[in-house]
Amino acid sequence: MFRKVVLDNFESFSHVEMDLTDPHGKPLDHAFVLGPNGCGKTCLMRSFRFLVDSTLTPNGARSISELASGHRMADSDDIIRLEFSFVARADATYVMGIGPDGMAFESLDYRVDGMERNLFMVSRSDDGISTMFHEAFPDKEETEDAIAGHWGDRTALSVLRERIADGRAVYEGIRNVLRFIDGIRVCVYGAPSPYIDPECGTIPSCDRKLLEAREDSVSEFFSRAFPDFFGAHYDIKEDGGVIRYRLMFERRIGGSRRNIPATEESSGIRSLLRVLPYLLDSANGKTVLIDELDTEIHTNVIQDIMGELLNTSAGQLIATTHNTAILQDIDPRNAFVIRRVGYKGKEILPFSSLDDTRKGDDNEERYRNGAFGGAPVVSFVDLKEIAEASRRIAGRPRPPRPAHTDLPSSSASASCSGLSLTAPGSMFPPA
Repeated sequence: MFRKVVLDNFESFSHVEMDLTDPHGKPLDHAFVLGPNGCGKTCLMRSFRFLVDSTLTPNGARSISELASGHRMADSDDIIRLEFSFVARADATYVMGIGPDGMAFESLDYRVDGMERNLFMVSRSDDGISTMFHEAFPDKEETEDAIAGHWGDRTALSVLRERIADGRAVYEGIRNVLRFIDGIRVCVYGAPSPYIDPECGTIPSCDRKLLEAREDSVSEFFSRAFPDFFGAHYDIKEDGGVIRYRLMFERRIGGSRRNIPATEESSGIRSLLRVLPYLLDSANGKTVLIDELDTEIHTNVIQDIMGELLNTSAGQLIATTHNTAILQDIDPRNAFVIRRVGYKGKEILPFSSLDDTRKGDDNEERYRNGAFGGAPVVSFVDLKEIAEASRRIAGRPRPPRPAHTDLPSSSASASCSGLSLTAPGSMFPPA
């Protein structure tokens, strides 16, 4: 579970900290982050995805410079600094700094024999790369040489992961940290999913059990959540070691039981399909982060799901949301708001730290009224005036276009509307 995150020069954050511990110093098992559009909620979720991607081996990752290029604060060459504190069998704090040319520094602290110790520290200076590894490391000198030979375009954790895969001896604390990172699930727009596509696609025949497990969970969930859903099943065609599948919902429509492709369902149903495997992993004890949890999903459905999950989850769930109704049900220390500080900074604070907030207060209404900051405030917008100005601009004579050749038409993508797909669908097996 995560205890704290600190970000510097990461996307829209020049500096921000989020403390995910309760008053006794234990990690929160759930946290919901609110704030207006554009405040940085998605940036926060992307930082956790960055942590996961930065530890991958070369076969599954870009260089750290390429990875960081899309996350550096606009018009800045300052070092991106990310700090994550978490529990991986023991307390750990991992820090990395990335400059325009690659890694600038990296360190990992881990509790050893009841004391927090620095397991490794790697940094770059004008004199080259400096490394320091704890004496607990087996083959310490060989490990330092391996890190020095690859560090810069890759993180030290990525190199250590590769040594583990090669059967090399590595300190057990490193294994615990990498196991924790491997168990993180991040649902954020534009990032690949660690699961098979729930609606349709192709998978190897050897993964048939994964499809059967998904079918069972989807059928069970939707038949319980919605009275007009009887269940769900996959239409399957198997050929040459490949399964092509399409999810069908069994619904009561017009007094009859009918099969409806999931791809033809409402955006809300499809959004639930997207987040369901993440919620199940949270219930099973994993650390899960979901951006825009409530996208296109009815408020009552989200509240019912959260009420069930928060009473049974064995993992940690961190989610961003615009659903203020959730403030009626959760403890203020589990609800966070991103708000601006002056013209440059932002802060992420729990509601419990603001204005002596207590559970039982009407925190939803107080938030809507601006008591905590972070609530959207839209100044008066004259849409008619804007439309009129746009019409005037559009009505001006158009300048002559330069000569050009016809643009190539975009290639057609595979369709999920039938099983005779023209191209295999993408599939991301579970990590």
